[in-house]
Amino acid sequence: MSLFILGVFCGLLMFVAVDGYKRTKNPVILFMGVGAFILRGFERCVADMFYFSVAEPWTPDTALRVLVITLGNSLGGLLIPFFKRPLTLEVVRRGKHEEAAEEGAAPQDELETKRPDVILVNFNDEWGKKKSA
Repeated sequence: MSLFILGVFCGLLMFVAVDGYKRTKNPVILFMGVGAFILRGFERCVADMFYFSVAEPWTPDTALRVLVITLGNSLGGLLIPFFKRPLTLEVVRRGKHEEAAEEGAAPQDELETKRPDVILVNFNDEWGKKKSA
């Protein structure tokens, strides 16, 4: 259980470091995140795979430890993005006639206006917006 918790905290730190770098383009944030997880003794599955491979042949116990740490890293890396998104679910139906109306043109075929051709699931406000080039 302690390996799992240490893995979760390492996943959180790695997410914060990478997200901070993506926002600021400052590589110092990456070094601070990696340094923090090393100094605090958190478990990182990639590093542990290297250490276990160099130290000894893999055993079932070693594989189980790496699996538990990997699950912890994964959960830790998913927690912040999960809680950043609203917990509402919005289903959007768009037919050809709606797309054509947005573009200012009429649809070519009457059948195209009767059926929705795309069903999108929206978990947050920013999803689906067109990005300017």
